[in-house]
Amino acid sequence: MNHLNHHKDTLLQPVGLGVLSSSNTLQTVEQGHPQVAPLQAPALEQGHPQGAPVQAPNSEQIPRFAGMTTTPHMLITDSLVKQFGRLRVLDNISVQMARGQAVSLIGPNGSGKTTFLKCLLGLVLPDNGQITFDGESMLNNPALRSRIGYMPQISRLPENMRVGQLFDMIRDLRKGNANGYDDDLIKAFDVAAFSNKNLRTLSGGTRQKVGACLAFMFDPEVLILDEPTAGLDPVSAEILKEKVLVEKQKGKLILLTSHILSDLDELSTHVMYLNEGRMLFFQSMEDLKAQTGETKLTRAIANIMKQSL
Repeated sequence: MNHLNHHKDTLLQPVGLGVLSSSNTLQTVEQGHPQVAPLQAPALEQGHPQGAPVQAPNSEQIPRFAGMTTTPHMLITDSLVKQFGRLRVLDNISVQMARGQAVSLIGPNGSGKTTFLKCLLGLVLPDNGQITFDGESMLNNPALRSRIGYMPQISRLPENMRVGQLFDMIRDLRKGNANGYDDDLIKAFDVAAFSNKNLRTLSGGTRQKVGACLAFMFDPEVLILDEPTAGLDPVSAEILKEKVLVEKQKGKLILLTSHILSDLDELSTHVMYLNEGRMLFFQSMEDLKAQTGETKLTRAIANIMKQSL
């Protein structure tokens, strides 16, 4: 790799995809919502009831899906609901995501993408439903969140600190980190060149670099990247995308949002589409493109949306 000093060579193989329902046709969450056809999802094995609670206490009790290895799904949400007043922002979101997947969350503004991610991060508590990480509930279990790296769309940084001071402080707070430190992006972005600058003086693109470095710093098992390339110059955007691909090949689970679908086309293995708080589909990129007859994600999504009208 040209830009990164990649120091770990153990690669974990990606595992199979999650499934929305026990039928062969991708189903919408609620009766009466337009059905998205003709997309096909891998069928559950016979005997697994549709809508049954997702249980993941051990690998033997995990439902098996087409294309899935014996490795259980890493992150599962079951019937996730979140409501603000009368507005239901998340409406029974059930999805299963595995190691080695790079899942793109796509949908119009206000579809629930950010709220879904914040539920995974513990920043928003769902009104109903369950989130499990390797079989353990994430609700009221902050220790599990130390295994997640998060890059927000807009990084809120302490304005009165220097860049170098911020990194030193975060390292000190996480000095017991078992996975060690990942400084690939710190080197690739040449953070040393602006480490003495005050954070309040940084441009939007440089703030994005700092946010990316912090997200990857502790070698997390799951990465949540919200509009990661927004504001980055082309060279820096390519550096970040290369880093994401490297982490995906290590077997990490990566969740991405971006309005630049060409970026997602390069990075994603799966697409999760939300609209008005409902999940319309969760599909592998390969199957999505094959079943729509399109080679570009932008056209594939447009094709599906036309069918749902």
